[in-house]
Amino acid sequence: MKDRGANYTSALIKETCKLFKMQKLQTSSYNSQVNGVCEGMRKLLIGMLLHFVRKDARNWDEYVPYAIVAYRAMPHCSTKYSPYYLVYGRDMQPPIGEDRKRQLTNKDVEENEYEKHVNVLAERLHEADKAAGQQSKQNYETAKRYYDRKTKLEQLRKEGFCICP
Repeated sequence: MKDRGANYTSALIKETCKLFKMQKLQTSSYNSQVNGVCEGMRKLLIGMLLHFVRKDARNWDEYVPYAIVAYRAMPHCSTKYSPYYLVYGRDMQPPIGEDRKRQLTNKDVEENEYEKHVNVLAERLHEADKAAGQQSKQNYETAKRYYDRKTKLEQLRKEGFCICP
């Protein structure tokens, strides 16, 4: 999102963010270093690609889709869920062949089967979101305790004013 194009700031994106109760943040143009999440993902992707590319690194672009699929299917250490599961409410099924697919037509499906599926999926997503949020909060608190273990509280005094813990 280097150019802050209209497709990233459109009314559709704003309404989508409002619908999903998301807060959209913008970072400085042409300065990806200030976006830690983006930089972290870039670093992770490069690390994944290093395992697959040839020594001359001319074919790295052929492996990006596979690395992205692997990332989406892998449970995240902080949430214990894969990104795919958090979006779709089910584990990713690898494409192992046409016999794996079940072709359904409108004649084969009862009218309320779609509604049942949507309700089950919504419940799964709600449960996964709640559990992932709790796990993420727990991991944050653990990381904070680890970070804070070497800190020392100090009392600051300035002109009769005391800042005490």
